[in-house]
Amino acid sequence: MVETLSQPTRRGNMTCETLKFRGLTTFKTIGVVLMATMLVSVWPGCKDNTAAVSSGRSPQPSSMSVPTAFRALPAPHGKLVLTDPTRSNLWAGARWYTLATSQGTPSTTQAAAYYTAHNLYIAVNTLGSPVASPGISLPNLWQHSCAEVWLDTTAHQTGMNFYEIVIAPNGRVNQVWHKSGSPPRPLADGQVNLDHPFASIPWKTPGLVAKTWSHLHSFKPGWSAVLRIPLGHLPRALACACKPGSRYRINVLRYKWHHGAGSAKLIQSSLFPVAPGCQPFAPYRMGRLVLGHSGSDDLALLTRH
Repeated sequence: MVETLSQPTRRGNMTCETLKFRGLTTFKTIGVVLMATMLVSVWPGCKDNTAAVSSGRSPQPSSMSVPTAFRALPAPHGKLVLTDPTRSNLWAGARWYTLATSQGTPSTTQAAAYYTAHNLYIAVNTLGSPVASPGISLPNLWQHSCAEVWLDTTAHQTGMNFYEIVIAPNGRVNQVWHKSGSPPRPLADGQVNLDHPFASIPWKTPGLVAKTWSHLHSFKPGWSAVLRIPLGHLPRALACACKPGSRYRINVLRYKWHHGAGSAKLIQSSLFPVAPGCQPFAPYRMGRLVLGHSGSDDLALLTRH
């Protein structure tokens, strides 16, 4: 496969608030500038996420704090992990984290994680219609209601290689390997560098699968998903082990779209703060993923390297 570095493509018929960047051409619009200014300053400072960890699995706003790390717990041997997190006793014992909107307010989406000897499992529980848009091509799944996981599991985690996984409410999955020739960095004024070139390579990791379920929360429609990621089967630059104590980079996002009058408006929430549409250009804004038990070392893990 020939890999070529590319500039982000322009998407038509979307407002600057909602545009997500991909592909091949350079953006030089006011909308880009406006969106790039929606940075981490709108979030409360990083601190221990005790308040952000929900005791239940009902996707209701519960906290505005940003977690210092997203912790995956070891799954007990023999327990079924790829199961509805709203009805599973296993997932009832997970640490659930509340995502936040771009304004820093808690959203109605929560995420949790487990790991086994070979797989990382990410669960998402959210409010919103569980009906998936029909006839959507895989590359365009992100333009409709979905959840999204971003991973940097490389040895040095510089953002030169990272993985995107989009999950639709009906279980369809799109996978993209993002690859850059140099580490992405913010501009001198702290804004995201939307001109940083990278390649977006469609990929399919053997054994990666998502299961989804629809449900009601206090008569409100919602859906949940569990994503199984065989870390050792990711592209070579990202392939890694599921060992206790391992530390990687991750973000979990939720997209809610409102389409109409030739435009599309995106309401984005995320586990770790990133401006709408800017995650491909700012992999350094992913948070810390930690495999294993511990409640007191999250802050140290974030600052260790």
